Amino acid sequence: MLGGIAAFTVVDGGIVSPADLGNNFLVEASALGQRRAPAVTSALKELNENVAGNYVEEDPVSLLAARPDFFRTFTLVVATQVSIDIEVHLSPDVHAATVRGLPHYIHRLA
Repeated sequence: MLGGIAAFTVVDGGIVSPADLGNNFLVEASALGQRRAPAVTSALKELNENVAGNYVEEDPVSLLAARPDFFRTFTLVVATQVSIDIEVHLSPDVHAATVRGLPHYIHRLA
């Protein structure tokens, strides 16, 4: 799994909640109450031990406010279940990546 990926970074300032157990296959019940970023990172690293996994335990909006260029170094950004605020902050980076031919994916649940 994770073929073609050398490294990934999870950005999430949340705590694993019961709702995560129903919609996030990367967290287990044993992670309830723990920080979500390291729990997800650990699960992803189990898929391929040769992939470097990193995490940032910070809300993406706060991260973008403090370090607006953070996501510009990535070749792929996958944003799921994000608010419109995060989409707005990511938009310039996503547009720039599209112009450079880099893939991106933003998914917001209704």
